[in-house]
Amino acid sequence: VTGDPEFCNPDSSGSLRQSLVKKRRVRVIALPDDCVPFNPLDTKYQKNERYPPNKLDEWLEQSRLHVEDSAWVLANNAHRIECWITKEALQFVATRGDTSEWVIDSIQKWWSIHKEWTTSRFKALREHTLSALGMRFHYPPRLLEAQNNIERHILGDLDDMIGELQPNADPWKLYDLLDEWSEYEMVATKGLDLMEPMSIMLFHAFFSVKEGEAIVKAEHHRVSPYCIGAMAYHAEKEGLASLQINHIELDYRRKDYEEEALVLVQALRAGEPPKKGNKGTFVKFCSMLHSGLESE
Repeated sequence: VTGDPEFCNPDSSGSLRQSLVKKRRVRVIALPDDCVPFNPLDTKYQKNERYPPNKLDEWLEQSRLHVEDSAWVLANNAHRIECWITKEALQFVATRGDTSEWVIDSIQKWWSIHKEWTTSRFKALREHTLSALGMRFHYPPRLLEAQNNIERHILGDLDDMIGELQPNADPWKLYDLLDEWSEYEMVATKGLDLMEPMSIMLFHAFFSVKEGEAIVKAEHHRVSPYCIGAMAYHAEKEGLASLQINHIELDYRRKDYEEEALVLVQALRAGEPPKKGNKGTFVKFCSMLHSGLESE
């Protein structure tokens, strides 16, 4: 989700209308026909009578649109944006036909970071979050399959293709990579668009705000630092709400992502070698700490 979203709330029967309206552009999430109408209050989702789906109103008090403070939305947003900016960068690289050493190195390093944080996020969802959600409601198998499909593309041919790239290789390999990446972007976007509205509404129906915050906080401890950095960076750029994390750590992770990861894809687009960052240095951390204390 990019820009300021307007997520239509369920009507009195709990049915979900799937319109996301942005400040910068309009983007509609169209659920498959067999998922419409989607009602998170439908008893078919309830697993335990002790935990009825009666928490939506509590979330509405602090999140009228259900998505403003959702860490899942911020992660999906970062994932979609990275897919898009990488495809754009690869288009520039392929047009130039540049397979010089720094280009291949930047592609592989950028991919390594993207793969690291996206797979760490899906692993946290699968091994921690879904087990917690599964105690109260039946998580739709279609959503789990969408996640698995994205992971298969990350760890499949695309990973092999990037790993096998060599400096000064045939420039046509760049077009093969662009085609493979374009397919990955399509699968990821389609999967995230399916998962996002349904999983959030079910989560909010069956878990209180306090319970939800505890689950998401535990999830954050299980993901790659680059995941936090990507979420924070793109949320800030797109004008979305920030993460509920210590702001000093948040600044550090965002800066680390910007200087060590994003600089790579920016360089690929511009056609100039990336500037070296100062990842993890003591000076950098002290700078973040100083800025944080000044804002207190």
